[in-house]
Amino acid sequence: MRNSEKKAIIKLSIIIVITVLAMTIFSIPLFGVQFVSILIPGRGIWKVTGEVPIRERLKIPELNDEVTVIRDEWGIPHIYASNDLDLFFAQGYVHAQDRFFQMDMLRRLVRGKMSEILGSIAISTDQFNLALGLEYWAIKTEGILREMQANGTIDFLPTMDRYVDGINYYLETHKQEKPLEYYILGFEPTEWTLVDSLCLVQEMARQMSWNYNDLYRLI
Repeated sequence: MRNSEKKAIIKLSIIIVITVLAMTIFSIPLFGVQFVSILIPGRGIWKVTGEVPIRERLKIPELNDEVTVIRDEWGIPHIYASNDLDLFFAQGYVHAQDRFFQMDMLRRLVRGKMSEILGSIAISTDQFNLALGLEYWAIKTEGILREMQANGTIDFLPTMDRYVDGINYYLETHKQEKPLEYYILGFEPTEWTLVDSLCLVQEMARQMSWNYNDLYRLI
């Protein structure tokens, strides 16, 4: 056997050993997460899309008229529609396209469901957020809004529902293009609801108004 062949075999053996070690290490759960899932062919990093397409034309039956979304040089979407229902549908679509994982984690935080994907490390966080009762009031708020829409007191609820429809349409049509974080944590995105939107509103209101300073001074 020639020296060049020996070197090639040695290099190949080293690559195989390193690959096996890497797969073994990644197979060991860390905080309940098996990172090997991001390396499996057909999944993980192989299924994560890159940037949003520069130009894309979609035929969406749920729309009443043509909608145009133009992203500027910073990637910020600017939506042009001839009616509010289509506008909010497109808003939900691009929100899901850009940041659904963030939205998903935030709703889980508010609804006390972080430990479902992170394990016992998040139990105390879930207990705190469940004690705040933001999910409870979000559910109550949806009921009140639907009553007010039915009796004519308000007329904007359909736009909120269309926003939800836009999010779910994106999820339904992009099941194979999940953000990498879903492969790492090993769970699937689930349908968005109006209560989820209201939970986020409740959390934003809490973050912008909640202050522990008075409590700390009392203690």
